[in-house]
Amino acid sequence: MTAPKKHLFTNIAFCADCGTGMWYRQNRKGYICGGYGRHGSKKCSHHAIKESGLKSIILSDLKKYAREISKEGLIKKLEQQTVRAEKTTNKKLASIEREMKRLVERKSKFLNLLANEIITKADYQRAIEEINRELKRLSAQKTELQHSLESKNIHEEIAKLKAELDKYLLFNDLTEEMLHRFVRRIEIKADGTPKIFYRFSALSA
Repeated sequence: MTAPKKHLFTNIAFCADCGTGMWYRQNRKGYICGGYGRHGSKKCSHHAIKESGLKSIILSDLKKYAREISKEGLIKKLEQQTVRAEKTTNKKLASIEREMKRLVERKSKFLNLLANEIITKADYQRAIEEINRELKRLSAQKTELQHSLESKNIHEEIAKLKAELDKYLLFNDLTEEMLHRFVRRIEIKADGTPKIFYRFSALSA
């Protein structure tokens, strides 16, 4: 079965159980689990959700947040979340750096094995290519995490977010631009309930 054309929540809504992207179905005016759509109940259940319902939930969340965003308690909450997030990120960075160091050491070991004619040149090249791919993946993760640690003024961030929310919510509809600005990922549970991961930490629930 061919995957459906891209729709509003394509590549951002996923099945909470099997992790497959949700597929839009015109006859349902909503989405089903892509694994179910391709392989049926052998793979997963339908996890169906209406597009209009999902849009309504997100708009409601954003409107609620726009009303709450300037409250002092929220600012303190965000500051605490930022500290916790930085600690978690630093732990992840340390883990990545240890793994990268281990992989570099493995490259040296394979070179020694080749020099001592314990492995062939072809085996060496395959091993090094695999290690280099993993190092590239880890390096990209490291760069992303380091970027997330850049110091930010939480008060300035809140003022900026408030202005953006006020601007977008004037239109009273969820556009693709709004969706990708505020939502990082959506997971749809078996009963059709969405779990929405917002890009701004205090929104995530």
